[in-house]
Amino acid sequence: LHTINVTNNKWDTLTIGGLQGQTRGFLIDNQHSSNIYGKELQLSLEGISVDLPDSLHRISTGPISFDTENNSMTVDSFFFTPVLERDAYLKKVGYSTDYINVRTGKVNFEGIDVKAFLDNKDVVADKVHVYDMVIDDFRDRNYMERDTQLPVIPMQAIMNLENSIIINELLVHNADISYSELANDGVVPGVLRFENV
Repeated sequence: LHTINVTNNKWDTLTIGGLQGQTRGFLIDNQHSSNIYGKELQLSLEGISVDLPDSLHRISTGPISFDTENNSMTVDSFFFTPVLERDAYLKKVGYSTDYINVRTGKVNFEGIDVKAFLDNKDVVADKVHVYDMVIDDFRDRNYMERDTQLPVIPMQAIMNLENSIIINELLVHNADISYSELANDGVVPGVLRFENV
């Protein structure tokens, strides 16, 4: 950065809606005047909720805190959920597919590259800790199989993102994973469960 220090070394607090920030020592990139950074910046958000383009799923979080001094970010909780209840979702999709709910406790990012995120919206971190993750996957085989190409698996979807996601180490602490499937003309679904992963 080509920077100049434009504030003193005292903590300043700013609150806008659900965003609260504290900073000490603003830094301005004098080659790109729109880029302003805090020498030490602590931000907190009430959380976010975003409906995905398929109109079937939603990503939401609990409160988020960010600390540039430690290059860390903590997400209080994370949710990936269908927008519709299970029966309505399956009827709308119209073919056999996975109905997936994911929720976590805290997610801690260590070694966040602040500049990469602010400049390009790239997520670059040394280490991510995911706590108390629960994945619940259901499939109803009474619906016809999709006769077109196979659905994109999560790893393929990540690889096709315009922005980079680079995480050197991912650690999952205490995950419960269940997959249930209702067979053709079945009454009760079979369940495969992994606990305390």
